[in-house]
Formats: sequence, C-alpha cells, structure tokens
Amino acid sequence: MGGDVPSKIIESVETEFNKVDVWQHADGYDFEVAGGTHATWHRGRVMTGYAWDALTAGSALFPGSAPRNLLMLGLGGATACRQLRKIFPDLAITAIEIDAQMIDLARRYMELDSLNIDIRIGDAYEMLGEIDERFDVVLDDVYLGMGSDVLRPEVVADEVL
Repeated sequence: MGGDVPSKIIESVETEFNKVDVWQHADGYDFEVAGGTHATWHRGRVMTGYAWDALTAGSALFPGSAPRNLLMLGLGGATACRQLRKIFPDLAITAIEIDAQMIDLARRYMELDSLNIDIRIGDAYEMLGEIDERFDVVLDDVYLGMGSDVLRPEVVADEVL
C-alpha cells in the first residue's frame, strides 16, 4: 500500500473498549484492532476491498429511489459512512458509537467531520429503544476488540432492529 513510503504505527491508544493502532500509509490511515483492520481511509479511493463495501452495496438495494436516511450502529472510523456519503450525497446519516476515543481518532486521521454525520455516543443496542426516528436503512457494524480477535458483542434480534 502507498508506494515507496513504508507503513508505520504512528499512535497506539487503549480505550475502554479497544486497543487501537493507527497505521499511516503514503495515501491514508488504517485503525488496527486485535490485528484486524477496524477502519480504513485512503485519499482518492472510496471502495476498500473489505466488508464495508458489502454494507454500502446493500444500502444501494433500497427499493425505489435512493434511501433518505440511514442509522449506522457502530461508527468506528466511518469507513462505510464515507462510502455512503460518496454514493448518496444527500443521505441523512445518524451513527451511534460507544467509543468516544475512536471518534476522536477518526476526526484526527480520517476526516470524520467532513462527512456531516449526526453522531451519538453510547451503546448502540441500548440506544435503539430511545430513538423515535424511523430510518430507511439500518446497518449493524458493531464490533469490539476482544483479546486477540474482533468479535460482535451480541446478536440483536430482528424485532429489535
């Protein structure tokens, strides 16, 4: 990745929920959690080759016209939201992220504030019961570093969503 400039860790952060290594590449950044890419941002490239591409593609299957609004459970570095913003520039995006330090990292390294996302900090599954809005699309991208792996903290029933 990134031509002649070697990739390197430029910051490591222990949050309440994750240990995040920020990798700098010649053309962007990755957040690594438990040895896996937790978020990625590269100048001039929207698609990633990772699972976020499938989340974004699934949103494009909305019946009829483009979706008007979307709820993202788990924001991380906003990789999927960046793709969604590019494909659906007028999409109203609301995201819930439990890890405020992850949001800070995304602001510093991944241009989070340029995406115009309504960000709410808290446990996405707990906050579902407090949300009165209705959304055309709900994406569940909640993952946490658990020891040496990245895992889903729980499975949420379709009825909850």
